[in-house]
Amino acid sequence: KIQPFSPLLRLKQEQIFKWEEQHQQAFEEIEHYLSNPPVLSPPKKGRLLKLYVSASEVSIESL
Repeated sequence: KIQPFSPLLRLKQEQIFKWEEQHQQAFEEIEHYLSNPPVLSPPKKGRLLKLYVSASEVSIESL
């Protein structure tokens, strides 16, 4: 979700960051996600628990 902002980490003081549509869209998606967090519930004993893991060069996620 934050990949469009990755160049900010390498931005030097004399460089200029141009806010583009992709940044605005990513910002709005992050804002929506943080404003509406998923509802989590604890695992129930005796029920199947599935764990989904995804990894790439830019992120690691699990669900």
